[in-house]
Amino acid sequence: MTMQAWAQTEAYFNFLSGPFIKNELGLTVPADGKRTMLTAPFSYNGVTITTDATASIYCDDDEGDLCLFIPKKTSYTIAVEEGNVINRVEFIRWTHNYTNRTSVDVGDYVDISDEVAAKYNFAGNNINKCGLWTGSAQQITVTNTNASNALCYDAIVVYYEPSGKTAINGINADNVKATRYYNLQGVESAVPFQGVNIVVKEMTDGSKVATKVVK
Repeated sequence: MTMQAWAQTEAYFNFLSGPFIKNELGLTVPADGKRTMLTAPFSYNGVTITTDATASIYCDDDEGDLCLFIPKKTSYTIAVEEGNVINRVEFIRWTHNYTNRTSVDVGDYVDISDEVAAKYNFAGNNINKCGLWTGSAQQITVTNTNASNALCYDAIVVYYEPSGKTAINGINADNVKATRYYNLQGVESAVPFQGVNIVVKEMTDGSKVATKVVK
């Protein structure tokens, strides 16, 4: 049984990765124990993040991990071009222990998402530090309501529907660039799992089509 699919584009802001920050965002990778100030906005794969104060990429003294710092009582926007629609944003935290206190101006936001934690397969490792937003908007405004601490994100993943893309039931195989299979724990495979599979097809135009299939 196959569920209806949507053509989606994914923008995976992986702040934990120095090469991503340097090569994809074009930003300077900080030295150990330093913060490199960013000039907002910065964009990747059709998504732009803009802060109302200076953000920073911070390198932890002990672990050498990179993350995106959003100062306390600060708002930032996640936006796509006019005509495109954001429908899901995942806020991922692998390593950092700052408590999320976040509000979003539209849609539905969950500050503690077991779904996101399970998807990225790190249950038990700061499982309560992952947020999930769902809705339908060209732009969302996210506010750190914590008066004491900054927010710290290892990654932000934005899913959006490009202009003119609608729900589809059929896929032209000639337009499929790559196919990946995921189980409900977020484990990836080149072949289908027994049971429930999330099948992600990367199209030649850069969009991604996700379907739920029971094998």
